[in-house]
Amino acid sequence: MSVRQQTENAPATAHNVSMRNSALALALGLLCGTANAQSTAAYEKVALDAKVFFDADRWNLRPAGRDALDDFVLRMHGLESQTVRVVGFADHIGSEASNQVLAEERASAVKAYLVMKGIAADRVRTSASLRPDRRVLVEVSGTRIAR
Repeated sequence: MSVRQQTENAPATAHNVSMRNSALALALGLLCGTANAQSTAAYEKVALDAKVFFDADRWNLRPAGRDALDDFVLRMHGLESQTVRVVGFADHIGSEASNQVLAEERASAVKAYLVMKGIAADRVRTSASLRPDRRVLVEVSGTRIAR
């Protein structure tokens, strides 16, 4: 190729290189924008609860209670939380001492079930209430990526 041909082709080649570089820069910018959008995902605050009812003077989980806890565990999916709070309540019959034990056993039964479903035991805090209610209240709050 002669020097004249190289000179005539040079601006076209430079132009093509410039266009190609612009296209690459645009593509990289779009890709970087997508990556940045993914890395700055929005979080939402979430509060979940479940109520598990028991028969009088019993702490065995009923099928409806297991279903409520299964649903609770499913709703927890993706939740970044610290502690699951489990409060066992007493019956309206019996002594204060027996109701204290009953409320604690109800809370423990729910905790055992949650642990069996994959929630770490050290994340589940139990307590007992002598207020007659024949249930266990399960609560958790935290954040997760917005859906």
